[in-house]
Amino acid sequence: MLWLLVFFFGGCLAEWPPSSCHPRVDVKQTTVTLTSPQLSDEEYDCTLQEQFEDTIFIDMERKYSNKRFEKAHDSILGLTMSHPGGEFSILVHNDRITTHQSPQQCRGLFASRRTRLKIEFTPLPEMRKTFVSVRRMANGRFVQCLSFDLDELFYSVRLKIHAITETGMIQSIHGISKYDTNKQKMESQHEQFEQELQQVKEQVQIVQSTLRDTIEKLERNHVLVHDKHNEMKRVLENSMRHSDSRIAQKVRHHSHGFFFVVVLSSVLMCAFIKYNSFAKKRIEHIL
Repeated sequence: MLWLLVFFFGGCLAEWPPSSCHPRVDVKQTTVTLTSPQLSDEEYDCTLQEQFEDTIFIDMERKYSNKRFEKAHDSILGLTMSHPGGEFSILVHNDRITTHQSPQQCRGLFASRRTRLKIEFTPLPEMRKTFVSVRRMANGRFVQCLSFDLDELFYSVRLKIHAITETGMIQSIHGISKYDTNKQKMESQHEQFEQELQQVKEQVQIVQSTLRDTIEKLERNHVLVHDKHNEMKRVLENSMRHSDSRIAQKVRHHSHGFFFVVVLSSVLMCAFIKYNSFAKKRIEHIL
């Protein structure tokens, strides 16, 4: 698996950074700086030994230096492609892209920003010509910039990058490849997003299953509580009915006792009064 990845990405990235460069060219990791304030007034170049068959993707950056000038200057970054029948060049200026093979110009801003170009060449065997198309990245996609045809038929090219400046402009190449590495990164990010989305879906399913089980348990508990409540209610009602009958019986018993006491008291009171009256009469009779 590892060797497949190495083979695939090795083919995508092509020969980068190049091994054949001017001695003064600044190569740091994957960035090749052809001109700068220290590399001025002379053309500096690198040549890639690899063959490009139909498409070249170029990631470049051109930045102004801090120098100030009274008259106009133009720094140029060139892309020269050679084939068995000759060569042709794409020249990147500050405000346009040109070629010696056509009067056409691609107008735009190509300084103080990072620029991605896509160069395609398509052989036309019946016409013995080759059609060349230059596209530039704009708003996340490649748009047509410049196109022309050459009176030579070829199927592959070698690439030479070169640049010159009088103002110390920093002209760098961050990468050259046969395939759109940015698209591959987006596809890789999309795959990663799909994996993360799948993980989220699985977690949501787990949460839904747990929630469903919890709801079922709550419903069962609700039924049990409801039944228990009704049972306790019946027991309490029965208990209250039994308690009421006992209280009524006690009240009746107490009422009978009280009535007996009242009657007995009345009888005793009458007896006392009679006895008292009898006693008084007897005393009076004796006296």
